[in-house]
Amino acid sequence: MYIFYTNIFKYVAPKVLTVTFVDELTTLLRDLGFNEYQSRVFSCLAQNREATALDISEKTAIPYTKIYAVIEPLVFAGMVKSSFSRPKRYNLSDPVAIKEYLIKQKQEELKNMRSIAKKTCAMMAQTL
Repeated sequence: MYIFYTNIFKYVAPKVLTVTFVDELTTLLRDLGFNEYQSRVFSCLAQNREATALDISEKTAIPYTKIYAVIEPLVFAGMVKSSFSRPKRYNLSDPVAIKEYLIKQKQEELKNMRSIAKKTCAMMAQTL
């Protein structure tokens, strides 16, 4: 069993994930701010545990020429781990680390939004 945590849900998935689970996971990831390709990669890795870039490309219908541009930011953020082997193999990072990264990212976005709202209100107050 694989337990996947985010700040939104806890799901215990069976070894073979259903299409419904993958669709639901992709939707939740989109709601968290992942783009379509990132959501597909994440869902693919949740379903397959480990895969090469070529495997991911084939299973997600993401063009192979774009797959590294999608995966590498996820690796940089610490949400996906890559091997040092050739070809590189990718798998999901620790779910708690993923959750913490997502929470931190959303907190930063909220901080920026508050700053923009404060400046906007101050500018509007000057015009009254």
